Amino acid sequence: MSKKVVTVDAEDSIVAAGRIFRDSSMKTLPVMLNGRLAGMLTRRDVLRAFERQR
Repeated sequence: MSKKVVTVDAEDSIVAAGRIFRDSSMKTLPVMLNGRLAGMLTRRDVLRAFERQR
């Protein structure tokens, strides 16, 4: 049995990614662009983005 992979789209906001991290134990999120893997986003990436916005 396989699990559904949680991803974010390249166009999703950093806030949306932050909510996924907040509500789960995930440490990384695959970032998808046009149905293909574009990169990986980490909790640290999100925290740094929030720090820069202050």
